[in-house]
Amino acid sequence: MARKLSYDQDKVKELRMSLIDACNLIMKDDPKAAKFSQLKIDLIMRMSSRVLPQVQEISGPEGTPIPLLNLTNVLSNNSTKEDSSAKQED
Repeated sequence: MARKLSYDQDKVKELRMSLIDACNLIMKDDPKAAKFSQLKIDLIMRMSSRVLPQVQEISGPEGTPIPLLNLTNVLSNNSTKEDSSAKQED
């Protein structure tokens, strides 16, 4: 069961977009950003890491697919190695 949202999604979207626009102004050294107070600039830059979506790497090195291991193969391979090492010690 999903919980009820306790915030207005439209206001959140509006705030996110205004922060992104303000970050763009600051990064471009726009004359409009020169009018911002230092507190506002610091607040915008501090919040900017939370505004943008986080990108997760879904590929391996050089863009190759990440190999997925089959858990049963891993478990059976480990037990076989343990059995064979135990037999060799005897």
